[in-house]
Amino acid sequence: MPTKKMNQTIVVTSGIVLLLIMEFFARIPDANSLNDWCTTPYAFNYHFGLHSRFLMGSIFKWLLSPISLHRLYLFILLSTLILIGLFAYFYGKVIASSSDNTSLGITYWTILLMASPASIAFLFYWGNYGRMDLYLIGILLIALLIADKKPFNHLVPLLLFIGMAVHQVFLFTYAAVILGALLYECYRSQFEKSDVIRLIIGVFITVLSFLYFQFGTSPLEYEHAADVVNALHQQSNIPVNEKMIDYEYFRALSEHMDAFVIVGLKDRVIRGIIVMLLFSPINILIWRFWHSAVKVHPAYRLLSLTPLAIIPAFILTIDWGRWFAAVYIAAFSLIAYLFKRKDPVALAYFENLSDWVKNRPLTALGLLLYMMALNKFEAAAILTFATQIHVFLQKLF
Repeated sequence: MPTKKMNQTIVVTSGIVLLLIMEFFARIPDANSLNDWCTTPYAFNYHFGLHSRFLMGSIFKWLLSPISLHRLYLFILLSTLILIGLFAYFYGKVIASSSDNTSLGITYWTILLMASPASIAFLFYWGNYGRMDLYLIGILLIALLIADKKPFNHLVPLLLFIGMAVHQVFLFTYAAVILGALLYECYRSQFEKSDVIRLIIGVFITVLSFLYFQFGTSPLEYEHAADVVNALHQQSNIPVNEKMIDYEYFRALSEHMDAFVIVGLKDRVIRGIIVMLLFSPINILIWRFWHSAVKVHPAYRLLSLTPLAIIPAFILTIDWGRWFAAVYIAAFSLIAYLFKRKDPVALAYFENLSDWVKNRPLTALGLLLYMMALNKFEAAAILTFATQIHVFLQKLF
């Protein structure tokens, strides 16, 4: 017989799925207009070597060979629907674990993330559709679902390795939150031996796999990027970007920095500052949680620092929209995980948030509408709303 909690989980999960699927099909790009920066990794597989970013292409080829653009479109569509299901199930479980005093607060927290530019819906737009972030977020959600479930939590270090095989940027985006969940489980068990060993293994696997995929892989067996493009075109009609292949596999990091990172850096910094200002209400909500939590135990202080892991991604790349989305998805999900674990700090926080929503419903609704108006994060363009403000200020001054 289904329990009341199970029924509640099903209802909430179904509601979240419905909302996200409606948004997905409203935004989904046409198959013939996919961004070749997003589709290029799917054209590769492990026949080209044991490189990062080749895992999903290998799985794609294994499942849907012979590969083609329209089969890739189907693969990404199904992967996105699976991510929607994972997101809905995780947050459905979180909301179902609430009591009468906290249910409004944690529900509002979930809706706020979905309304904000950092919603997983940022992956539905043309410039991010099919990005490897799709699978990294899925790995994060699976890890948070099983981190407290024995014996499934033994799989968390494996998930960290898989994330790094999908894309080495996983180290800077979501790996820190997964390791944070393992650290929290150590704290909860008063550093029981098995939990500590799991955390240590997770750290070692994360670091070693990053070092391998970033620095230890052999070069592609081609002289030029154009040769790779020709080989890829012979196997399928999937759009590939020669410039991406050139700078990823044939150029030094310094050349990448000169060609991409240095160009437009001042504008990106200004727009990044504007984004942080636009996100002030959410930043305050997150800060208030950790301001209370860090007073309880040093473990919370370490957890509060997990967003800092993203800094190298901002320094070394230009896709700041993706990294802002990662910061907020990770921050919301870690706090939601603590709530799911009935952490006393989280329970008190969401009880207070519930009271705030009850006492100031118009303010709470206004914040949701404001976040929706900002639209969703992009990639190198960061956030259109921030760009418009920047352009206006340039004209004004």
